[in-house]
Amino acid sequence: MRSLSTLSILSCAAVIAAGAASESHAQNAAHDKASSGQFKIGKVTMAITNMKEMVRFYHETFGVELKGFEAYGGHMFYAGTFLGMNLLLCPNEVAGVEAKQNRHQFDIIVEDFDGVVARAAASGGTVREQDVSEGVRYATLVDPDGNTMVILEEKKEKK
Repeated sequence: MRSLSTLSILSCAAVIAAGAASESHAQNAAHDKASSGQFKIGKVTMAITNMKEMVRFYHETFGVELKGFEAYGGHMFYAGTFLGMNLLLCPNEVAGVEAKQNRHQFDIIVEDFDGVVARAAASGGTVREQDVSEGVRYATLVDPDGNTMVILEEKKEKK
């Protein structure tokens, strides 16, 4: 059985290789609306169990500047920008999420693959696997709350 990370990298590579040529007309119409600015992500909220470790991990691994503030009866929240999106770290005591692990996964394309993987390991994350698939280096990282993400090495243009 393949892991979610392996399936993710294979599907990304397949979409890139195919040029997404097989999208239906309805999918193209929805894509056109989304890329025209009709839809955009306003914020990504993550329900956090280990707040201190998560703030450190996202700051040290990705350089995310998170500002803390109190809300909902003195609970500490943190907000910043991650991958060009507004990110809110919400204490799970407030969010009430009962998942044992994330139900989402970011695939993050990076220039400094080795640096990001090393920073993740040094700042409280775990490197679950590293490999190459379809000519793309990838690593599955696990943040301090157990959420997985895939780091993909940005392909360099051949000269």
